[in-house]
Amino acid sequence: MKENKLTLSLDKMGIQYSDYQLEQLERYYEMLIERNEVMNLTSITEYNDVLIKHFADSLSIMQFTDFSTGKDKELSQGDGLDDNVTDILDIGTGAGFPGIPLKIFFPEKGICLVDSTEKKMNFVGDVCDELGLNNISLLVGRAEELAHQNEFRGQFQYVVSRAVASLSVLTELSLAFLKKGGHFVAYKSSMINEELDAAQNAIRTMGGKVEKVESFTIPESDFERSLVFIRKGLDTPKQYPRKASAFKKNPL
Repeated sequence: MKENKLTLSLDKMGIQYSDYQLEQLERYYEMLIERNEVMNLTSITEYNDVLIKHFADSLSIMQFTDFSTGKDKELSQGDGLDDNVTDILDIGTGAGFPGIPLKIFFPEKGICLVDSTEKKMNFVGDVCDELGLNNISLLVGRAEELAHQNEFRGQFQYVVSRAVASLSVLTELSLAFLKKGGHFVAYKSSMINEELDAAQNAIRTMGGKVEKVESFTIPESDFERSLVFIRKGLDTPKQYPRKASAFKKNPL
């Protein structure tokens, strides 16, 4: 692939890539636009916007976390996960962000993608088949329900999410999936201070602690992003996460 907004952005973030990975992302873009004509996958459709706001943004976490060097212990598996899919969980993946770009760049890592919308997950499944992505598990369901199932609770080294929800809600939904010592990384806007303050009780209650916040502008754009890294140090109390009606009405 010739030089474009994505390659320039990745270069400036110090993220290495291969021609094959770029080709996979190009095909992903084509499928996204094709399917978006018949279903609502994304409001971002212009080529360069997708390259930056979906692809470069999804991969921007690589500036701060090298998934390939994680010393993940072998974890127990349940019927809901493919073999070895225990490394990264993407909650509210939608059309596959950030999970599919991360899978393309870390093919050796097991990734599980979760979304409550079956049509979107069908699209994600088609993308995985087309791109030849293996060791990836797709789950249609609600995170607050899946988190209480033994095959998922406390099983993951990383949880990531670009879902549109408050940090307090995302924390409640995410930390139960992590094993102790694991990290939840929330993709948030640059204006994070007020939201972070409001989430402190949720973070403590769920057994976590903010490790760092990385705020930056995606290169080749004016798109501002903050990544909130929350480390799980204590077990999450069994009653969490609560039902959707509870955490929406009374966030922690």
